[in-house]
Parts: sequence; structure tokens; C-alpha cells
Amino acid sequence: MLKKIHSPKVPILLLMTLVLCGCDYQLKRAIEAYQGDGVIRYLEKPGFLGRSGCDVRMPSFDLSQPFYAEYDLSGLPDANAQ
Repeated sequence: MLKKIHSPKVPILLLMTLVLCGCDYQLKRAIEAYQGDGVIRYLEKPGFLGRSGCDVRMPSFDLSQPFYAEYDLSGLPDANAQ
């Protein structure tokens, strides 16, 4: 008769998946709440051990001309909150 061996790997992997998905969900909600200038977008994590993120695109400008701008980044997601 074969004995069934319970491996703790499956529950740990399931827990890690739920935690990581929760982090992505929080980041996506924070991105939706962004109220600053520019266009913000969600960036998928680069691999299994990577972290998701976001980038903010501001209007382009001609580098051969003098240019001055101030940008508001209100509601920018906190990178350390994940």
C-alpha cells in the first residue's frame, strides 16, 4: 500500500500566488486613482521574481528649444507599498 506524503510546497505556492496577485490588484487600483499630469500605465512584472510597476508619460518637447514645465504627480503609487 502506498503512503500519501503531504508536501507543504503546494500550500506555500498557493499562498505566494494569492499574495502576489493582491499586490498587483493594489497597484492597479492605485494607478486608477492617479490624478497627476501625464498618462500613467501599468507595467507587467518582468519575470517570476520581478515586480510590477507603472510609468508616467509626459508630453514630449523639442530639445533644441528652451523649455520649462512643472508637473503634478498627485496620487502616484508608492513603490514601497507592494
